[in-house]
Amino acid sequence: MAIMMTKLLKIFITSTLLFFTFNIFAATFSAQLNVNPVLLSDSFQLTYIAEGSVDDDPDFSPIRTNFDILGTSQSNNVSMINGDFKRTKKWILSLRAKNSGTFRIPPISFGNEQAPEVEINVKKVAASNVSGSTKDFIVELETSSKSVFIQEQVIVTVRLLIAQNINSYQFSELRISNSDTIIQALGKDKQYKTYRGAKPYIIIEKQFSIFPQHQGNLVIEPFVAEIGVANRNSRQNMFDPFNSNTTVKRIQSNKVSLNIKAAPKSFTSNDWLPTTSLKLIEEWPKTAKFYTGEPITRTLTLMADGLTASQLPEIKSLSITNLKQYPDKPVLKDNISGKGISSIRAEKIALIPTKAGSYTIPAIDIPWWNTKTNKIEFAHVTSRRITVLASPNSVNNQNSINNQNSLLQNPEAKQSPIMNTPISKDVNKAISEDSNPLWLWISFLFLTLWVTTLFLWWRSRKSVKIKPIDNVVVNQSLKTSLKFLKAACNQNNPQEIKKALLHWANIVFEGKDINNLSDIAALVDEPLSSKVTALNAFLYSEGNKSWDAKDLYNLCSAFKISKSTIKNSENAATLEPFNASQR
Repeated sequence: MAIMMTKLLKIFITSTLLFFTFNIFAATFSAQLNVNPVLLSDSFQLTYIAEGSVDDDPDFSPIRTNFDILGTSQSNNVSMINGDFKRTKKWILSLRAKNSGTFRIPPISFGNEQAPEVEINVKKVAASNVSGSTKDFIVELETSSKSVFIQEQVIVTVRLLIAQNINSYQFSELRISNSDTIIQALGKDKQYKTYRGAKPYIIIEKQFSIFPQHQGNLVIEPFVAEIGVANRNSRQNMFDPFNSNTTVKRIQSNKVSLNIKAAPKSFTSNDWLPTTSLKLIEEWPKTAKFYTGEPITRTLTLMADGLTASQLPEIKSLSITNLKQYPDKPVLKDNISGKGISSIRAEKIALIPTKAGSYTIPAIDIPWWNTKTNKIEFAHVTSRRITVLASPNSVNNQNSINNQNSLLQNPEAKQSPIMNTPISKDVNKAISEDSNPLWLWISFLFLTLWVTTLFLWWRSRKSVKIKPIDNVVVNQSLKTSLKFLKAACNQNNPQEIKKALLHWANIVFEGKDINNLSDIAALVDEPLSSKVTALNAFLYSEGNKSWDAKDLYNLCSAFKISKSTIKNSENAATLEPFNASQR
């Protein structure tokens, strides 16, 4: 009987441990596209990444509704960091869209777990791209729009399609007929595989943001690529370092013309801001009480899509009587991604009230032109009324001054009434008559003992060494903060997500003064910075618009990894070998 109970106890303990192990190492999923947007004729890669134990094999059948699955592959990676095992599994799908448009790939089920949904924009293929689809080398040039306003962002995309082995390639500079046009490269070159019809290609893609500065016709000159093609019947020779057996081919794209429109006459502001989104956010201290002479920090943040930080105007505040304003130097930041440039201008103003009372902070309206609706809109901050109390320090100082003035006017009041009482006179007499030397020696002995004790206590405190914080404690705190963030993201609760993000950031960036989401966005890299900025904008926006927390937890949990990956891949721009027989 005892043996049977022991066996049952072992089975129970083992089952419990397996249950908790399963929950601890439950997988977290993310999804990545290698290119977005994509042409209808091009294939692209969709990668699902699972960190931890996966419940079951994935069901990719929902993808077939709008996409053809050309091929799939898997990879596994197991690593150990600080004694913790980490398992990563990837599913790589090669897809091609059936139709053009914007599609949402629904969440993919992995047993009882799901990977997040993915949105992709599929564009139609230009006629010039179809006609050249049988060539071994093609250069394509396209723009996000053919008619834009002056100073409006235009995304220029250049693609080099390669269907043959090459030794080298080199791009020319982007040449535009108007020399005043501002040009900004959007990150590093992208490289991926695709098909044009039945022919496989490697694509090298380069993107630019341009900002025309004059109205009229603007011409983007043909983009040129020089390609070093190895002669088919030649062999690589170690004594031929200059590649004399290489043929250099020079190919170019078509040119593109743009119509640049002037700013509408209905827009009368001096600051012309053509964009798809402009938001103004105001932040105040959490405290509800303000006092005279103490600074109140007001933060105004202007965020825009399709504008550089240098285009954003100064946020002007009206002067207020008895409220001095001391603005700090503005913080300007440009975020660059495949979708273009988004920018932030943050201004901190120290407000110092000099007099108690109520103050009205005027509303702020910044006009901008919505390029989607072709209408004028305003980035708005409502007026605010604050109440300032007299500083406690100033009240105490005033009472002290009043007491001193009363003493000067009444010299007899300098002597305390207590000193004139009969009891105080008897005490003074007893003290003056007490001249016993024994009492003096006892007092001296107690004083010496007290000083010695005080010295020993001070020395013991000084000798105590502060034990450094264990890395395990820090790691546990970080894991706890990530658990809170994951729970908030699963509930899609923006306020709880903000609290969890601040908790997480104060652990990751120990020693930094992080008080709001703007501080976090300024410290992290893309795409986490844009995600935090979008949350900040949602929290301060008016209306009942929804906000999606997907990918935020994964970006935060992989923050250090992505940061090192970016650093290690800065010089990894080499072209992978191409085998035309692989399909």
